[in-house]
Amino acid sequence: MVKVSQVSENIIKIHMKIGITISAWVVKHENGSIIIDTGIRPMAPRILKEAARFGRVQMILLTHGHPDHVGGLAYIQEKVNAPVYIHGLEVPYITGEKPYPNRKKPTDYTKGFSVKQLPGDSRGVFHSMMGIDPYFTPGHSPGHTAYYHKKDDVLITGDMITSKNGRIGPPMKQFTANMDRAMRSTKTIQKVAPGKLSICHGEDLQYSQHLYSAFVNEYQSKV
Repeated sequence: MVKVSQVSENIIKIHMKIGITISAWVVKHENGSIIIDTGIRPMAPRILKEAARFGRVQMILLTHGHPDHVGGLAYIQEKVNAPVYIHGLEVPYITGEKPYPNRKKPTDYTKGFSVKQLPGDSRGVFHSMMGIDPYFTPGHSPGHTAYYHKKDDVLITGDMITSKNGRIGPPMKQFTANMDRAMRSTKTIQKVAPGKLSICHGEDLQYSQHLYSAFVNEYQSKV
């Protein structure tokens, strides 16, 4: 069953449990709505329904191209045809040019729809997009990206971390390309120091330095 939770004033989380929790997000904007990740195909109609409450979909942002994050992309694009943004390192994987690390076969999840690289400058610093700041957080996948909603002070972490029993955990090992690099990327959490962490696989957490320090102490050899 697909469920909906209010993350903050302008952010809704759409989630479904199939052994693990899979999540996507809809962000309210003055010009319409923004979708962040598209979950799996059964979630797509509900994502569209929630997005429609806020008006036209202005863009779709992807944390990365794993199937539980882009499984609903083709269905949603058939309905809204909004620009889709993902880190440039993810493009050959999401378009099926090559398989993800540790995967045998490539898969084209775009189904003919174009994807754009997240805009940035020559130093690799991303541009803010409609009040959302992308942060490059590689490791779980080569171009994994987290998104910070400045107004609501929420960091949408994608698969950079997991959570359980009110604690931060590492990304799921079996689906992570480079765990050492993924763990180093968690320093972004401390850098941004958001009010809230919204996590794909797990419950959302109120951020505190104590919360992050407990995570570092538990996994200090990796961070």
